[in-house]
Amino acid sequence: MTDVLASFEYLRGLNFPARNATEVQVLIGTDVQDAHLNLEVRRPPIGVRWPNAVLTPFGWCVVGRTFSSPTTQTPSVNFVKLGTVQQLEESVERFWKTQSLPVREAPKTFMSALDHVALEQLESTIRHAGTRYEIGLPVAAQIALSCPTTGSLNAGNCSPWREDDDLRRTVVEQMQEVFSNGHAVKVTSTAPGSKVWFLPYDPVRHPSKPNKILLDYEAAARFKGTAINDILLKGPDLTTQLLAVLLRFRERIIGVTADIARMFYQVLVRESDRPMFRFVWRDPGTEDDLPELEMTLHIFGAVFSPTGCSFALQRLEKDAPNHL
Repeated sequence: MTDVLASFEYLRGLNFPARNATEVQVLIGTDVQDAHLNLEVRRPPIGVRWPNAVLTPFGWCVVGRTFSSPTTQTPSVNFVKLGTVQQLEESVERFWKTQSLPVREAPKTFMSALDHVALEQLESTIRHAGTRYEIGLPVAAQIALSCPTTGSLNAGNCSPWREDDDLRRTVVEQMQEVFSNGHAVKVTSTAPGSKVWFLPYDPVRHPSKPNKILLDYEAAARFKGTAINDILLKGPDLTTQLLAVLLRFRERIIGVTADIARMFYQVLVRESDRPMFRFVWRDPGTEDDLPELEMTLHIFGAVFSPTGCSFALQRLEKDAPNHL
């Protein structure tokens, strides 16, 4: 550095302390004004873009470019090519998620046009139904449902798990719990114009907890090319970012955390939307007619469930003083 600065005639004779960048341990901000006083300034000749030398209470320092700019620069052109508007929106969303660092407050979630539609439907349908919040299912109006009949579902009622004694016992116990807790009710009538969809279901094992089995209502299963997840709007990601949570744990001496058991089962589905969460069930080994049932709560497997339940949780936080 000394040799480079010596090439500038107007800087010769100045004592520039040699420092390694790795030795810097303290950065002094401009709020300490006396540390940034300009006691003397050496400027280059007029019209020349050379560096200034500034004498501060800590000695001489250089401000500006200390090397010559190249006379020519190689231009470069960059572009992004995507096939659809949806791919572009997803790309921008991923960019904002990776570029936003939630130091104190989580950044505002990037939302597409469909995300705004989903939030508007949530705002207009959410209500407190005594002990729980109830929300409607946001749907894409341009997609129609072609619903299977209970007769066509009869073959699907013979799933492989019915041949496994342990799985069958677990599924029967979970179904009995669903019915006894009112999480599903028997269908008695269907209002005209209702969107109706029957969900297949299967038991799934948690990858890190092989003994834990959950009923997965396959909202992504297709019938004649359509799935219920195709008409449900996913909505924006309202989940609190993990990095923001971890950083907030450093603000106080004691950190407190809690878990909501069966998160999706804590939020009710609006009654007029429940026909979209119908299924059939009869106890294994019986030959009774397949009764139609419908879920009263949100399900594991629906693309909208994470957003809807997070929205209800955030509304609870706002409304908590009114319920305490």
